[in-house]
Order: sequence, then C-alpha cells, then structure tokens
Amino acid sequence: MRNHISLFILFLLPFSIIAQDWSGGIRAGLNYSRIDGPSELDLSGNSLERNTFSSGFHIGGMISRKLNSAVGLRGEILYTQRGTDYQYQGDSYFRFFTEGGAVASSRGTRFTTLRITNTYLDLPLSVFFTPGQN
Repeated sequence: MRNHISLFILFLLPFSIIAQDWSGGIRAGLNYSRIDGPSELDLSGNSLERNTFSSGFHIGGMISRKLNSAVGLRGEILYTQRGTDYQYQGDSYFRFFTEGGAVASSRGTRFTTLRITNTYLDLPLSVFFTPGQN
C-alpha cells in the first residue's frame, strides 16, 4: 500500500511543478465534539447520564486543482479525533463472587466519569469557488 501511495505522489509531482493549477498543503486544527444518544433514566424520569464536549485534533494533507479561474476541486486526507466526556451518577449495584463460588451483590450510588475518544480517517472532496474571477 505504501508503494502505491509513493508511486502516486511521484507520478503527480512533475505535473504539479509544471502546471500552476495544482497546489497542496498541510491542514491541522482542533475539534470540539460530543457524542449523544438516549440516556438512562431513574424511576422519576430524570436523566442519570450526561455527555459534554470533548476536545481533539485533526491533521493531514490536501491537494487542489483549479478547473478554471473561478472553480476548482480539493481532496484531503485527515486523521481526526472526536469524542465526548461522559458522566453517570445514579443507583448501581456491584456483583462479586466469594471464594466458595457464591454470588453476592451490593447496592449504592455510582459516580463514573469517562473520556471517550474515537479516531477516524476522513477523505473529504470539495468544490471551491472564487468569486470575482473570470
């Protein structure tokens, strides 16, 4: 796979040097995201879970090609982090096994905080327009 990508880049390199319509670059930045869904409820109907925004980043490269003086195409490949900060506070129980193999349980209130981070490989393709160009 690496050889194919390297050959593709080497194939495009002479064309990008000759043609001024090609351009490329590096893209990096911050992401703020939240994953949300149905929440677990207590007996009164109150939510026991909470999802808040989490920060991540994205980094990658892009290549652009002008089709004419006003319109062009841009392709990117980005490594992206997205996620959420999850909190649970409510009734819970813990089940454990004794040395004799008997099952015992204990009830109480649980407070849990998790940072959930998912990583993605994004491949966006976009059309761009430069107004005022003829």
